[in-house]
Amino acid sequence: MLPVADQAAARPKCELADIFREYGQHYCHNHSVPLSHRRVMQAIKKCRTSALGGHMEQCNVCGFQHPAYNSCRNRHCPKCQSMAKARWLEKQKSKLLPVGAFHPVFTLPHELNPLVLRNKRVLFDLLFQAVSETLLAFARTHRRASRGGGAGSTFSSNTSTEANSTRWSRR
Repeated sequence: MLPVADQAAARPKCELADIFREYGQHYCHNHSVPLSHRRVMQAIKKCRTSALGGHMEQCNVCGFQHPAYNSCRNRHCPKCQSMAKARWLEKQKSKLLPVGAFHPVFTLPHELNPLVLRNKRVLFDLLFQAVSETLLAFARTHRRASRGGGAGSTFSSNTSTEANSTRWSRR
């Protein structure tokens, strides 16, 4: 456990809770904020303050005691979820292969949208086949890209434009 002076030094100058305390009420008054979001804001404002109660922590070596306030345990709270997030990221990193990766993106011109909307299966099958052949050919001719291994790919389609005006999922 860090000494109290070191804990104060490690705390950021401005936290999300400080922003909510200073500007949250005014923001909610001037904007339409759903009740669920207001509840999250309240939880974050109260997190690790006397409003949620607390307990005394004691150093095992010297016996020094200091108050420790309870946390809100809200899944949106940056204080409460920082350790869970760090553990999750470490777990995900352990699953990564020790290889480089590429993220190529293949797009269709917007002018083809009406045609694709009427022939989704055929045109997406053609697109994915062309992409697959292109990536495999690239891996064969550029051994550095595949680092001596094979090429693998995962396909997904982004189904909307920036303005969400055309969706492939229309029936």
